[in-house]
Amino acid sequence: ADAFKVAENLPSHKKSICEVHELKRRVENLVRPHIVSNPPTNTYLNFLLSQNFSEDLIISAILEVYDLGVDSTASTTVWALTFLVREQKVQEKLYQEIKNLTGGRSTVKVEEVSKMPYLQAVMKETMRMKPIAPMAIPHTAARETSLMGKKIDKGTVVMVNLYAIHHNPNIFPEPYKFMPERFLHGEEQNGGNIKEMEQSLLPFSAGMRICAGMELGKLQLGFALASLVNAFKWECAADGKLPDLSEDHCFILLMKNPLEAKITPRTH
Repeated sequence: ADAFKVAENLPSHKKSICEVHELKRRVENLVRPHIVSNPPTNTYLNFLLSQNFSEDLIISAILEVYDLGVDSTASTTVWALTFLVREQKVQEKLYQEIKNLTGGRSTVKVEEVSKMPYLQAVMKETMRMKPIAPMAIPHTAARETSLMGKKIDKGTVVMVNLYAIHHNPNIFPEPYKFMPERFLHGEEQNGGNIKEMEQSLLPFSAGMRICAGMELGKLQLGFALASLVNAFKWECAADGKLPDLSEDHCFILLMKNPLEAKITPRTH
């Protein structure tokens, strides 16, 4: 990122930075009163304080849960529903998997989420096409190094374009086509290598700085999506237009326009 100083003045970049600073300010106002007093036991804040972390580190940890753990799950759920409205066959296949597992029960249990391979594939394909943090979380080089012959000085801000990785046609054939089957063994991957695709799917980043809430986020997404598809049939709005896939580029990848759909309760 340091190689492109002009990016600092781009409206979208400035907007993202302002949003992050405002959110951090709100979290600080919520957390600081509890840091100076004795917070209730058996809380996340109490655990962080017991580790003797600095105030900045505590606020950053809570900010990650508050922001990425809430907005990201909600946004990804809406993206998934948007794709299911556009792809009715995929939605029906997912509903049948849910129905077969639950026996037609009106509710889905949390522990059932991991037992639905097609649901997992729909989640993966949604996160591939619309990664919630398309440029990942900025990192700082801990030491001087090089990448593909390019020198990277210590302290350089490094950003990874996950969106480009997820849409690389050499890894994901027909990258702009919503195709959950590409992540299922025994299904048609359209020429893709499922192992390579799995390794290149990085919605939560990777390595030592991988998202700490990854497992919780996947569980929340799966439970929300399965529950919504189990309870309702999602179709195009009355005008018959397919939902818009336009993106609002800021710190996280949001929908530019709200999802408009016809929602019909299912009979169990």
